Order: sequence, then structure tokens, then C-alpha cells
Amino acid sequence: MATLLWPRLTRMGRRLLAGRSVDLGRIAVATWTIAPSETTVIDPAIHTDDQPSRIQALSPWRTDEAERTLIAGGTVHHAPSRAFLLRNVTLAGSHLYCGPAKHRCGPRDEDWFRRSPWVRRSSAHLVGTFASTGYFANFVLDELTLDLTVPGEAVRVSAVPNRFEHAQGYRQLLGIPRPDALPMARFDELTCYQDFAQHSHKAARYRELRSRLRARTTSARPATGIFLDRGDSGELRRIANRDQVLECFARAGFRILRPTEMSTEAIVSAMLDAPIVAGVEGSHLAHGIYTIADGGTFLVLQPPDRFAMTYKEFTDCMAMQFAFVVGEPAPDGFRIPPQDISTVLDLIGQRRRSATA
Repeated sequence: MATLLWPRLTRMGRRLLAGRSVDLGRIAVATWTIAPSETTVIDPAIHTDDQPSRIQALSPWRTDEAERTLIAGGTVHHAPSRAFLLRNVTLAGSHLYCGPAKHRCGPRDEDWFRRSPWVRRSSAHLVGTFASTGYFANFVLDELTLDLTVPGEAVRVSAVPNRFEHAQGYRQLLGIPRPDALPMARFDELTCYQDFAQHSHKAARYRELRSRLRARTTSARPATGIFLDRGDSGELRRIANRDQVLECFARAGFRILRPTEMSTEAIVSAMLDAPIVAGVEGSHLAHGIYTIADGGTFLVLQPPDRFAMTYKEFTDCMAMQFAFVVGEPAPDGFRIPPQDISTVLDLIGQRRRSATA
């Protein structure tokens, strides 16, 4: 039986009394820095001169200013990573409520009614974020790395996440425990984290997880690269000339993988130390985060109406390369000219030879 979600109503009243929006940092009883802010200089992305003019719209999660900097290279400022200790916290659905503050930490909108019993915890650490519980790429990039900042014996919790087919496989390979996914909980103390920046501390955690994966996996290094075929999974990004694109990559020596048809272990074994990981922009490319070779390159085929440079932030953090091709609009999706792929692959080779000269 559904009952009214009183914590949401109570928080609204406290918010009105406070007279302004209140974030977690303002009500934390203790705050500490995990990693300080940093400023770095990043390389430009690899692309032909005409590609940026094809961009019609960005992903709703991206901003024009950030994307321009990632494309052109330049100076980037990274926020600090911080932890907040809160007291008397309620987790209700996808949101935390603490006094007048509210914080989204799950994949769904706020509810007015609850259908699950309350769970009580004296102390815990919140390792799931709104993004990592909603999207596989953020689970791989954010949640797995965040776990390394949490004390080993600590109780880990999250809101109930979306189901990711390969999540548990990565946890097992990387030795990262699964948090308690709680629909309704009250905590005497809860530690929350702000850890989205791609600074040197995050890079060290990526390297640790990449090292763990190699210690537990054996494979033959792919000679040229891997193309990850997303098919119709996730939000629709349909390549109108898909067969042509796959043939182009196959001729270039790439192995074509379809992650939806494979186990985590099989994906990792096939991809480990691939020099290039290619595919349409989307969460399935996250399979390359811990498998791509040191100094490798992400080659991302971009829908013209949903351009996003998420993986460029990762490659910049790890001193890797990022290349992209923007598609042309088509009635049933977008088209990637095969010649553009061949040209960008040549540019990747030139950049690699220049770096080793």
C-alpha cells in the first residue's frame, strides 16, 4: 500500500523557512577535500576541418563552451573532489532529504508516495550518483572510481539504480563491492561525495582499476582496434549506412564487437589493450575505459543532433587521444561517409607517429 512521502513534504516546509535553496555543503557537519582543484592544458581533438560545422545540436547534458574547449584544446579548470558528512538524513526514492536541503542521487524524479518499508542505518557512504545510477557510462567512469576513495570497511549505499547488464561483471573483475541499493532509508550519519572532476587524483584511480583488470584478464592485443556496435540499444542513434561503416572498419583491421551479445569477461578479454576503440557516441563506449591501451585513441562517431565529448574528458585525463567524425543528417538517422572514417584513421596514425618521433 502506498503512503505519503512525509520527508519530501517536511523538506519543502523547511526550505520555505530557510528562504533560499540550500545545498549539502551548507548543512554538512564536516567537509573535507579528497583532491584539490587543478588547472591543466589539453590537446585538441583529432578531426578534419569541416567536422565542427556539421554539429547541429548538443547532448542535453553538454554545454557549448565546454565542447568548444574540448574540440580546440586549451586551458581547463578541474573542481576539487570533496566529501560531506551529514546527520539525520533520509533517502527516499532517488533523493536525499536533510533539513532544508535536497539532493538527487538516483535515476528517477521525486515521488509523493512510498511503497517500500524504511531501513535504518547508523552510518554509511553514498557511492551512487544521479548520473551513475542512471547511465552505464557514468557507472564506469564515476561510481567505480569513487569507491576507491571510501574506507574499505565502510558500508556503501546507493539509490536503486537502473539495471546495467555488465555492471556486476565489472565489479567482480575490479574487486569493487556492490552497494546496498535502498529504496527508503534513514541514516544517523551519511557521507556524500562531489567527485566529477577529471584531475590527477581521478587519473590515479583510473590507473589503479586498469591495473587490476590486467592482473585478472588475459588476452591477445587487438592489432588495429575494436569497433563497438551498439545496434539499437540505449537511446536511438541509428547509422543509416551502418553496413558501409562496419565494412570500412573491418577493412581497416578492426574487430567488430556487439556488447549486448557478450558477457563482461568476454568483452574485456577481446578488447584488452586495443590501440583504438571506436563506435557511435554512447554508454557502450565505456567498455573501453579500462581496456584501451595506454596512449590509445577513442574514435567516436557523433550524431549531428546529439554531439557530446564525454570521452574526451577521460582521454585528456589519461594522456590519450580523442578523434571524432560528425555524421550527416539522414531521413532514418544519420550517415557517416566512409571516406571521413579513413581520413581520420590516417590522422590518428600521423598523431601517433609524431608523438613517438
